[in-house]
Order: sequence, then C-alpha cells, then structure tokens
Amino acid sequence: MNSDFKRRLLLLFLFLLGLIVPFFSELVLFEIFFLIPLLLLLVASIIISVVSFFSKKMKEEKVFIVLPVCVFIGAQIFSVTVASNYFRAKSNLEIIKIENHFNRFGNYPAAISEPLGIHYFSDGKSEFEIEYSRGFLVREIYTSSEKKWESFGWND
Repeated sequence: MNSDFKRRLLLLFLFLLGLIVPFFSELVLFEIFFLIPLLLLLVASIIISVVSFFSKKMKEEKVFIVLPVCVFIGAQIFSVTVASNYFRAKSNLEIIKIENHFNRFGNYPAAISEPLGIHYFSDGKSEFEIEYSRGFLVREIYTSSEKKWESFGWND
C-alpha cells in the first residue's frame, strides 16, 4: 500500500470515529480526560495550517499533521449538529402523533414504535416524556405537562 492510501484510510477512520464518539458516554469521558492535550493539538494544528498555507514551501507532511485532529473534531461537531436537528425533528413529529392520539382516544399510548435514538415514556393517562441524546452526555427531554424541551447535562 502506498502512503497516500494509508493517509486517506486513517482520515476516514478518524472521521467515522468522530461521528460516533459524542454518543457513547465512555468515549466522551475518555475524551474529556484528554481534552486539554486535544485542544492544544487543535490550536497547534490550526497555527501550522495557517503558517504553511502562507508559506511558499508548503509541504504535504505539514498538512497531514494538521488534518487528523481537524477531521476528528470536525466530525464530532458535524455529528452532534446533524443528530440534534434530526432527533428534534423526528421527536416533534412523534409528539404531534401522540397528541393526536390523545385528542382521539383521551389517553396517551402506553408505547409507540420509537425511531432509533428516541425514547418514549408514558403512564398512559395524563402525561408522557420523549428523550434523545444530543451528544456529549447531554439529553433533551420533552414533557407533556410543561409542553417544552429541556436540556440535561451530565451533572443534572
């Protein structure tokens, strides 16, 4: 295998890893433990990329030092943003269906066919909750009694 293929394979692996890390609490805790070195690496990577961009002797090796950290962190930001928007939209659709069921039958369903990543809890009579993970140990919870979304972090 040539080195270009290995580099692309490494970047793909880091991108895929970055997509899933925010949603596994053990991986998030591991990342938090290494947060300061990771942030320092990111800042150093950005400085190296800016300097090498304006340098006339921009070498591929310098760029590849920058790319892995940026790809990993960028994938996490992308993943959390997309997942949060997706889960909120799907949850809002489920809330409409649940409220329609309540208006039709006078009670909330005991269970629903939950889309992947969304959790539904109900006593069947007076109220329900819908919950999903926004990533990085943050949960979004909608309660029918308050009719609003609330965020709960790792220490709540």
